Parts: sequence; structure tokens; C-alpha cells
Amino acid sequence: MKQIFTIILLAVLAVPSISNAQVNVQDSMALVDLYNSTNGPGWKVKTNWLTSKPLVSWYGVAITYSGTSVYSLYLGQNNLVGTLPASLGNLRELYALDLNSNQLTGAIPRTFGNYVNLEYLDLSYNKLSDSIPAALGSLPNLWILYLTKNKLTGSIPSGFGTGANYLKHLYLDSNQLTGTIPASLFNCNTLYDLVLTSNKLTGSIPSTINNLFNLSILKLNSNQLSGPIPSGITYLNNLQKLSLERNKFTFDGMQYVSGWTLKFAGTPTYSPQAKISLIRNGSSLGVNVGSIKYYNTYKWFRNDTLVSTVIGDSVFTPTLSGRYSAAITNPFVTKLTLFTDTVSVVVLPIRSIKITAQSFSSFVRINWQTVGTADKAKFDIQRSQNGVDFESIGGVASVNEVNNPYTFTDHQLPQNDKIYYRIVATEKDGSKVFSSIVTVRIGEKAPSISVYPNPVKDQLYINGKGLKSVVVFNAIGQIVASKSLSNEAIPAIQVANWAKGVYSVKVEQEGGNFTQASFIKE
Repeated sequence: MKQIFTIILLAVLAVPSISNAQVNVQDSMALVDLYNSTNGPGWKVKTNWLTSKPLVSWYGVAITYSGTSVYSLYLGQNNLVGTLPASLGNLRELYALDLNSNQLTGAIPRTFGNYVNLEYLDLSYNKLSDSIPAALGSLPNLWILYLTKNKLTGSIPSGFGTGANYLKHLYLDSNQLTGTIPASLFNCNTLYDLVLTSNKLTGSIPSTINNLFNLSILKLNSNQLSGPIPSGITYLNNLQKLSLERNKFTFDGMQYVSGWTLKFAGTPTYSPQAKISLIRNGSSLGVNVGSIKYYNTYKWFRNDTLVSTVIGDSVFTPTLSGRYSAAITNPFVTKLTLFTDTVSVVVLPIRSIKITAQSFSSFVRINWQTVGTADKAKFDIQRSQNGVDFESIGGVASVNEVNNPYTFTDHQLPQNDKIYYRIVATEKDGSKVFSSIVTVRIGEKAPSISVYPNPVKDQLYINGKGLKSVVVFNAIGQIVASKSLSNEAIPAIQVANWAKGVYSVKVEQEGGNFTQASFIKE
């Protein structure tokens, strides 16, 4: 079929044009290739294409004044279906190429980088895929580039815009572009319009944005951009349209655009923004929304019901189980409310308290650990001289963490040789949980072993005479470690990877004696 078209084309070339010149064979063959590649017989209008008529009479084709080259090609909205041939880049004198609103697929030919005279290129509203050829960003005479509404992927090429000395209108919106916005675009000070809407661009707005002093339209909305809004944006005195909404911006730098009246009474748009991830820190929730946090108002919701409003504090500690989220406002960015994602929080009540106590020469140390989460509980340390009548000797506030260890030291010992201790936890709802009662004998011979440091983070040492073996138990009586000690001067046990809590050690010494001690793992 192509041979037939070529014979026809050679016949066309034999027909003198108005200027008595002939369109060069290279340009003519490129048009034949375009017709073949895009289902020419199915075009809406194909007047005189591949006939013996002069090329100047072919629908959508204009030739140079000399009559030797194709000057422009306008085939927009003409039902071109298929791919663009690489030979189309051979139209080296082309001034304008408009193929918008067709059904073109495949990649944009890299040969389009040959268009050194091109001023207008419109490939919008097609189904073109693959990446943007880097050469398009450096065509020296290009004024207008429309690539809107395709399926282009990859990043905007590094250096895009460098060498494009006349580029004024750049539309890359509604594609699938990723990566960051190259800083080179923000050095292209000839730009009037920069539209990157509806892609998947990440990173921040380059700080060199103030170089775009001719810019009238800047649309970055519906991407995944983040980071601060640079202060240089306020130097764009010709800006008429600014769209920043539907990104991942926070209040950071947003004060520069809030309340800003653009040229011709335009108003920037910057709301809504994407939801922000809540940060878990132990049993607390936090959120980072930029700006100076003590200006922000944080509204916390449980199961979609407002439970707390706080100004200036971005940390919230749930006291009940539920689904939590937050909404944050800032007095200087009045049209933007930032919303967080929703997380599920389970707050467990105290189910039991494990308590131990150890007597020293002048004080008693009481250690305990909760099983379950202390829901804003207060621990009351109580002491008795008869095991029946208890009095409070101190209090410790909970840290609201699961199975957290606590300690208290009693320095005001009574004269009795036997003292009883217990812990009473009072939770937020008023319910109480009692520990078991432990007995301490005052004046007993000091233990023949010592464990240190106590509390411990990484390595626990055991000191004493005639050490033979050791067994370590957790708070619920399970064995977590055991070893022989006879060959070590000062035995050590690695505990760095153990869970926080109260542990006890049982040490066998020479003569078959056993000694116990307890310690806290931080």
C-alpha cells in the first residue's frame, strides 16, 4: 500500500506549485507516513491527501513561502488513530504542529527534537504514553507546548526549559508524571503560564520561583507536593491565577498566599490538602502541620465526635478506645483546615498489678508493674504495720503505657520489724485495682548478692560470693534466662532486647543456698 502512496506522491511532486517549486521528498514522505500510521482512511477530513493535488491543497497542510517545505500541520479533532511516525520529525521547517483531541497512542517521537523552528506544538487530549522527550524542553523557538490530558509517565526531564528562550505557555497537566519539579523550570523567566495540574509530582516548590516574574498562571494543584511555600512566591506581581489545592502542603509558608489578592482581583486557591498522618508516640497521638504550633487549634475527634479542643499543643493522649482523628486550623491561614487520617486506639484498663519490695539498710524499694494500660490512673502506695490497716505514703501518676514498670522508695520506716505494702490504682472512671500484699522484714541480713545497675537498659551484672547459677523470671513467673556463673568473675546478662518491666533473679550459691533479688528493665 505504501508503494502505491509513494507513486502518487511522486506524481504530486511533478505538478508545479504556485511558486514553481516542489516540496522536498523528505517532508512529503513524512506526511505519507503520518497518514499510514494514523488510519488516514478513517480521518474525519482528508481532503486531497495522497492525491495528485499539490500538498498545499491537502487538508490541514501549509507550506513555506518558497514552497519547498511543510510550514504547519493542523489536524486537531480529526480522528487520527495510531502512533506518530519518527519520520514526522523530518519536517525541519515546521512552525506549528497541532494534533490535539485525536486518539494518538505510543510515545512522542524523540525526533521532535529536530524542530528548531517550531513555535507551536499541541498534542493535548490524546492517549500518548511513555516519558516526555527531554529535547522538547530546549527547542529554541518554541512558544507554546500543550501536552494536556495524555498518559505520559516518568519525571519532567532535568533541565527542562533550559535553552527554550521564548517558551511562554507550558501545559503538562492531567498526565501521570512523577518525581520533582526541576528547578530549571523556575529559571525559565519567559513563562506566562505553567500548568502541572493532576499529576503525581512530589517534592517542594523550588525556592527560585521568584524568577518567574512574567508568570500570570501557576497551577500546581492535584499533585503530591509538600514542604514550605517559598516566600519568593509573593514577588510574582503579574500572577492572576494560583492553584495549590489537593497536595500535601501544611500551614508552613501558606501565610504568604492566604489573603493575597492577585492581579485583576484574583484569589489563590489552596484548600483542601491531603490528609496528614497521625504520629503515634507510646500511647499518645501527635501531628505535624508546620507553622509555629502554638498558633494552631487542634480539635480531636473520637468516633467522629469532638472530644477535645486544644490551642498550641499538638499532642493528645486518648483515654478511651476508639477511632481518633484531628482537624487543625491556623488564624493566619483562615481558608484552610487540615485533617488527619483516622487511627484506631485501644486503651486497656489495668487488669492486675505485680508488686515486689526489697529492704535495704535504711529504706525499702517497692517495684510494681501493671498488666494492661493505666487509663490516666493514679497509683497510691500504701503501707501497714499489721497487714490489715493501710495508710497512704505516696502517689505516682501513670504514664498510660501498656505493662509499664514503676518504682517508689520508702525512706520513713516505722519501728516494726515487719512492714506490709500494697498498691492501689484508681482509674479515671473511679474504679480501683488492688495489688497483692507483700511483706518486708526490717533488719534482716542484707542479701548476699547484688544486681546492678537497677534500673537497667543493656547489661545486668550480678555480684556475690560463690555464685553457681542464675535463673531470671518475668513479672508473670516465666523463665526468660538462665546460665551457669561459676566461671565468671562478675557475671553479666544481656537484657537490651527484653521488654520493659519488673524481673526477679534467683541465684544459687555454694552450699546450696538460694538468694533472690529484683530489678527493673527500662
